[in-house]
Amino acid sequence: MAGKILKNARIFSGEKIIDNGYIEIKEGIIADWGEGSPPYSDSSWDLEGLSVMPGIVDCHTHLLEFGALGAQKCRGAAQKMGGYANLTKALQAGITTLGEHFLGHPVLKQNLDEYKEIINNSPINIRLCLGWCIIGTDPLTFLSSHEPGGIIEMEDISDTEIGWMADNSQFPGESIFVNATVANLPPEAVPNGGRELLGFLEIKQAVERFKNKNKKLGAHVEGESSIRNFIAAGGKVLHHGHGITQVLMEEMRKKEVDWVITPHGGTSSPPTTPEEIALALKIGLKPALASDSYLPVHPEAFYLISQNLRGKEIGPGEFLHLIYNLSQELLQRGVEKEEILRMLTVYPARIMGIEKETGSIKAGKKADLIMAQGFWGVEIDDPEDINMVIKDGGPVIDRF
Repeated sequence: MAGKILKNARIFSGEKIIDNGYIEIKEGIIADWGEGSPPYSDSSWDLEGLSVMPGIVDCHTHLLEFGALGAQKCRGAAQKMGGYANLTKALQAGITTLGEHFLGHPVLKQNLDEYKEIINNSPINIRLCLGWCIIGTDPLTFLSSHEPGGIIEMEDISDTEIGWMADNSQFPGESIFVNATVANLPPEAVPNGGRELLGFLEIKQAVERFKNKNKKLGAHVEGESSIRNFIAAGGKVLHHGHGITQVLMEEMRKKEVDWVITPHGGTSSPPTTPEEIALALKIGLKPALASDSYLPVHPEAFYLISQNLRGKEIGPGEFLHLIYNLSQELLQRGVEKEEILRMLTVYPARIMGIEKETGSIKAGKKADLIMAQGFWGVEIDDPEDINMVIKDGGPVIDRF
């Protein structure tokens, strides 16, 4: 698609929606875009009113590690195959950028170099976060990206190891777990799910270790006490944040703490509601919406997504349907369509530190685009409604 001009398109640029516009693509980059007809017509492609927007930026996923076994049932030599299958599903659903996690798995032994090999060979844009994971079993289960395929002790998390995680993390994901996670296990298997394990001092130490590497610290956090400690300790990216209050939201705004919302689950606490998301936007926060793929719907999810997703794990395709349901709730509460789309593109790209290259339609940015029957998650809820996904200027998914 080098040198192509897309015309007669309904465009969401990241800032606004225009009903009739054009986009010029040269060598994988957006060269120009605007409203009305293009000032030149060579090699133009008439989209006949199709909706075009930036590719989705999902900044909290587990597709290559936990998702490879959980969703694809692949292990051992087949783990990479499971990871590639999940990445394909992401592209098919219009997701062109991922914030992927490597936290260590008790069975899968793939190491950092192997993950880098997958990332380098994939057309999707992937940033990797390394860290340690604490699962709320009894006794607690400690995992680390430094020791894949095994279970460790909390005492094994040394300053050197945290420094290694900070050095190799490419975005502020959930590098530490302030609370024990339920992961994707049934409630009876994780009696310690949600248990507060790190206090202010422990979080502060981790913040400083990452800061010494010129990195921001992100963390898995739930519950009022843990959220308060994370903010006070200087944490910069709050993942999940279920159980947050308005006072804490206002404190996050003052201290410029970002929020990655997983609206269907991810912790033991009931997930964030549409009312809370609308309030966060009103206060001035700019949160990202993320899938945490693969993850089951929390039994107390505010709208239970829909009956056909009940009991299923949320992957990239299900994430589209989930966001559609959430969008209808937010629209009823006065949230603008453009703001919902920004929570899926502009804001996660900024949180990941890649806003200069992707997340919006602007001259000089990557031509990572979705062409569809409507705008992603606010007007369409099925990957089959996506006509084409363009990555670096070329089609990677084509349903025309």
